[in-house]
Amino acid sequence: MNKKHPHLKNSIFDFILIAFSILILFFIEYSLQLIGFGESYSLDKIIEKNDIKYYSINENFPKKFFSSNIQNYSKFRKSFFKVKKDSNTFRVFVVGGNMANGVPYDESINFSSIFRYFLNDSNREIDWEIIDLSINSINSYGVNDIIKHLPKYQPDLVILNTGYNEFFGTPNFSKNKNYQLEYFYTKSFIFFRKFRIYQLTEKIVNFFQEQSVNKIKYLSADFENDRVDFKSSEYYNKRKNFLRNLYKIENITDRYHIPVIISNLSANILSIPPFHSKFNDEELTDIKLYQDFSNYLNQDDKTRVKDWLQDLKSWEPQSAIYYFCQAKLDEKNNNYDLSLKNYSKAVQLDQFHFRPLKDWNFAIKNFANEKEWMFANIDSVYNDLTSNRIKSENIFIDHIHPNIKGYWLFVKEHFNVMRKNDLLNFKKNNKLNFNRFAKEYPLTNFSKYNQSIYSEKIRKFIYGDNIYKDQDLTQVSIVKKFASQNINNEISWLKANEELLNYYYQKGDYQEASQYFKNIQTTYPYNQEAQLKYVSILFKDSYWQKIIEFNEEFLGTFEHAKLSYYCGVAYYKIGNFKKSLKCFENTKKLLETNFYQLSDFEKTKLYKYYEKSLKKIGEDG
Repeated sequence: MNKKHPHLKNSIFDFILIAFSILILFFIEYSLQLIGFGESYSLDKIIEKNDIKYYSINENFPKKFFSSNIQNYSKFRKSFFKVKKDSNTFRVFVVGGNMANGVPYDESINFSSIFRYFLNDSNREIDWEIIDLSINSINSYGVNDIIKHLPKYQPDLVILNTGYNEFFGTPNFSKNKNYQLEYFYTKSFIFFRKFRIYQLTEKIVNFFQEQSVNKIKYLSADFENDRVDFKSSEYYNKRKNFLRNLYKIENITDRYHIPVIISNLSANILSIPPFHSKFNDEELTDIKLYQDFSNYLNQDDKTRVKDWLQDLKSWEPQSAIYYFCQAKLDEKNNNYDLSLKNYSKAVQLDQFHFRPLKDWNFAIKNFANEKEWMFANIDSVYNDLTSNRIKSENIFIDHIHPNIKGYWLFVKEHFNVMRKNDLLNFKKNNKLNFNRFAKEYPLTNFSKYNQSIYSEKIRKFIYGDNIYKDQDLTQVSIVKKFASQNINNEISWLKANEELLNYYYQKGDYQEASQYFKNIQTTYPYNQEAQLKYVSILFKDSYWQKIIEFNEEFLGTFEHAKLSYYCGVAYYKIGNFKKSLKCFENTKKLLETNFYQLSDFEKTKLYKYYEKSLKKIGEDG
């Protein structure tokens, strides 16, 4: 029989060999998971608090988009929300890159926090849930992968801002000339990255090589070999794959009937010279040429400026820096239409496409119209608020990241789009007012200083220098120290504010400490350590009513004996003895498992207050 069917025997053997190989891979994968190797790239985990189940977002999920040899990858902000959505809840997911994330302000100023502030102000009867899934440096591949997970969370709206990081964001296989191969490789990387076997292989390769075998780039990578010419095949490939990802996203949102607001892109085209012109003479640099031109322009030597520009045009007729300098001269001569045209041309010819071009905005708007997505025209809003339609530092802090007013306008436009499409149920005709926002929104010296440090970082980056050196940090203020550490990714924004809160608390400067608590509270309302210090400050200053208001706002989150004790004393001091007794009973219960959360002196006071509360209740009948 074997002689008659040799091929059958070989086929059975091949099948067994393949099946056995797959079983081995499954065994290795399971074993790696069992010993805790690598990362789990589940977007959420379910936690239970006060008998209610919540989704808790996995902060480390974005790591799947970054090469394993990158340590300072972006993380999601902490957030959790109910598994069973309440009837009065409106759940919004914000997905995108740097602008959606709030760079450079990080936690203190970002789209989600400001948006939540205005939505709450518009209608307090609705429980507005804003879940921030934005990541610095991410491109549309990562955005597409995130949105695949959203339908199970029952979103009422998805806000999408993507397109800035298509050339140098992550993940990125920028060397592939074929857009289909680039798409396939990038999607394959995202898919396989969740497997521990792949993560192990990547670690082994990175151990023997300086760079990842996958050439996945982070935004701070060396761009020297990744220049892209305007209208080149690489340029069009990026745009094709960007739109391809938008179509994939639309397939998901259409299938599950999820409303989407997508915004277009905008940039500072006036204040920052081109990052890299295409020079015939490789010795030339944009920065050096612009410095020479600025010197002549400032001297108001019109003949010298004209001759210099003519020489540059004859040497480098297609250099971005030529058009940028010509635009500066046009602007000085009040020829704003021509100036705008030349600034735009400079952005087109810049080989580092950090700043978006008009054809991308045209593609985004057309896509939104075709798929009936809501459209936030951010670029038009910025144009209207900019002198002569030339966007600069009055809106932006660097090349693409808005300043505080720019973020406020970014939020305002989305707010108006929601109102226009009847997604807001107003109890009052609420007009957004920047002056009131600037006065009431919880900003701190840290967040303002964060802005100035980031501006300096951008300037230094353009000139190729490093930002602060270690020895400089000992000579600067404590705020500057933690702000610069945050900017350099040495500590998180939350950690920086916690350190500053602790510093001023220990110093006894409670007013300053309170400012940093409020900054933390904006984004991390359940940070118990910060809550404890803040309530301690209120307790020391005998602000009993504020302690009670704080307790009522965060009812159910007081799981620390000291917080419960402070609350009991506050109720006792204002004469509400029943509530004070309830707090003291809760404190005693918490002390059974957390005995050291109160000092001996506080424990003595606790029992005295407890007895007094019982006596007062008895006297009142």
